[in-house]
Amino acid sequence: MQITATATWTKYISVGRLQPAYDFWLKKNAGILKALKDIPIIDLGCGYGNETLYLHEKGYTVISCDLSGEALKRLRHIMDRPMTQQFDMLSRLPCDDGAAKIIIADFSLHYF
Repeated sequence: MQITATATWTKYISVGRLQPAYDFWLKKNAGILKALKDIPIIDLGCGYGNETLYLHEKGYTVISCDLSGEALKRLRHIMDRPMTQQFDMLSRLPCDDGAAKIIIADFSLHYF
């Protein structure tokens, strides 16, 4: 049985949690992040936007990427004009080469 992103995100939306919760795993990498503050960070498989919101509030430019349009729509409800890209990770990244120096992928790459 194949589960689509839309079906999966309908389940998450019904939970009713709108504001993402930080897990602060990025905090221990603050030195690396700070050195590249002026370069966009790709949040691959952004989901609820936990890392996107954390980085945005710290002043970083974030390109939030997810397969689910529902996930990206939720992100637009909690942030003012986030940069988003909907795409399938099985194809190439939706950015030009050199568009970002850091890609974070909390809970996405290990599924492949």
